Amino acid sequence: MKEACETWEEKLRRTEEIQLIREKTLEELGILVEKNTVGVHPPKKVPYLVNLNEDPFMSECLVYQIKPGATRVGRLDSDIPSDIRLSGEKIMDNHCHFENEKGVVTLHPSQESITLVNGVRINKPKKMRSGFRIILGNFHVFRFNNPKEVRRERDLII
Repeated sequence: MKEACETWEEKLRRTEEIQLIREKTLEELGILVEKNTVGVHPPKKVPYLVNLNEDPFMSECLVYQIKPGATRVGRLDSDIPSDIRLSGEKIMDNHCHFENEKGVVTLHPSQESITLVNGVRINKPKKMRSGFRIILGNFHVFRFNNPKEVRRERDLII
């Protein structure tokens, strides 16, 4: 009943507050959020991961930026700080990290983590290329994309 008595401005303000809380929560999980846009918009200049799923409606819904320097991946419920926070079986507190040096990205798995690149488990650093498939733990599947790399290769062809 209280909501029915609210003015349009009060409803708008409350909706904006809820949107800010959602954006903050997504950013804390490491999910890319572009202000004042609707839908998923991958970055045009920085490397990123996009989720993959058997269900086409669930695939490519989440985008995680690989920022310059180290981007750490860990458990959602861990006390260890992570830039990308995941839950699920076999995700370790400090699962892996991506090192982005001038647009060249290397994936560094932690010891004993389940980290696969293109279906092969890795236990040492691996240089990433656009299109590589990454599996973290038992269930998290991503595609790595590097817009700068794709542009460089496209320019070589032209």
